[in-house]
Amino acid sequence: MSKRRGRRRRVSKSNAPRVNSRKPGVVDVVIPVFNQFELLDRCLEALPAAAGAREIRIWLVDDASARPLRQRKFEELRSQGFDIQIRTNAQNRGFPFSVNRGAEKGQAEFILMLNSDVILAPDAIDIMAEEFDFEKVGIVGAKMVFPEESADQHRPAGTIQHAGLVITFDGKPVHVHLGWPAEHPRANQHREMQLLSGCCLMVRRGIWELVGGLADVYGRGTFEDAELCVSARLRGYLVMYQPAAWGYHYAGASIDKEHRFPMAQNLMLWKYRCGNFVYWDEWRFW
Repeated sequence: MSKRRGRRRRVSKSNAPRVNSRKPGVVDVVIPVFNQFELLDRCLEALPAAAGAREIRIWLVDDASARPLRQRKFEELRSQGFDIQIRTNAQNRGFPFSVNRGAEKGQAEFILMLNSDVILAPDAIDIMAEEFDFEKVGIVGAKMVFPEESADQHRPAGTIQHAGLVITFDGKPVHVHLGWPAEHPRANQHREMQLLSGCCLMVRRGIWELVGGLADVYGRGTFEDAELCVSARLRGYLVMYQPAAWGYHYAGASIDKEHRFPMAQNLMLWKYRCGNFVYWDEWRFW
């Protein structure tokens, strides 16, 4: 896949006001971790380049891994001036709990929830944070691509894993352009979306605190990210997909196989809680 980042595009809403120029906001990068330390190492190695000129603080939340995360050393990142904090869950609690726990201690203007199996491209974090120069933007998501070495026919190498979520005719959130070529024009349109995936999602801390973070009713996870997007939109904020920020996502690699997400149950719960606040929009993207 071409590694060109593409032109940075701005919010197209004519009524989205520009705020006064100021020092770039700091980003709290919250990464839940459950084993899979090799992928975590690759995720962390990419962060300095992904941050660009942006100041970031890294919060690792160990979700009761078999080997304690605190025994690992992060001198190389710390020697580069990166602040890394580790929090440890007494038992495996899943994605929503871990992200909330990591975010609650931070004070940065923006929160980036990031899966440990995501390898971000250079400047990805800075590009996402730039979107918030428009005060109407509340949440920003990046383009995710299946890794080039993928041999899984259900995760074709170098193709789109995430380009936003759409709502089907029966009210289900699904990934749009899944498996399409990474450089396909339709998958690279900077645009407003109803929903985005939480694998790489940046949100204003003010919104996060207003809605109470990720909803814990979803247990170990799935659809809590979709509800966060709905909550932001209901308060008048835009949810933006920015494909100029991208990364590789080893989708599913960080999931606890012994405690799989209750997908069907959580989908019903999400429809009950959020179904009246979304609309069928799948047709718009074909």
